[in-house]
Formats: sequence, structure tokens, C-alpha cells
Amino acid sequence: SRTEQSITTYRWDLAAKRCEWTYRRAHSNSFEAGGTDRVESAGSGARLTTEFRLRVRVPLLGRKIEQLVMRAFVAREPKYVAVVKRFCAGAG
Repeated sequence: SRTEQSITTYRWDLAAKRCEWTYRRAHSNSFEAGGTDRVESAGSGARLTTEFRLRVRVPLLGRKIEQLVMRAFVAREPKYVAVVKRFCAGAG
């Protein structure tokens, strides 16, 4: 096992209810991830829409690594949605 440094940056435009985010690994250009989150009105509530972009440039294993990362991203999504909901409840 090895520890890899990474940085995830979230840039929220609160007036536009939109977030652009990027994930970077400190010592590798073979992995790119990022996305956009939008909070939109939906009736009496709101809808959070997330777009996720992923690119792994590793010969032979890139597609398999992308699948593993996507599973991890989907698994963490409920926790992230809960954080956004708590923020919106306090900011509204």
C-alpha cells in the first residue's frame, strides 16, 4: 500500500447555485476527474444535479480503473448530497 497525495477543489458560485470541482493527483497526469454540481428549483423543493468526468490514461488497465473509481464515486454520493442538503437548509 502506498499513500498518494491529492487535491480536490470545489468552487461554488452560490448566486448561480453551481459548483465546479476538480480532482488532481500530486505526481500523475494519467488520472483526471472533475465535474459540475447544480442546485435547481423543483416544485416546492430543489434538485441536485451532478455531472462527473473521469479519464484514466493507463495502458490496458485504464477502463478497469475507471470502473472502480466510478463505483467509489457513486458510493460516496449519498453522503455528499446530505452535506449539500444541510448547507442549503442553513443558507436558505
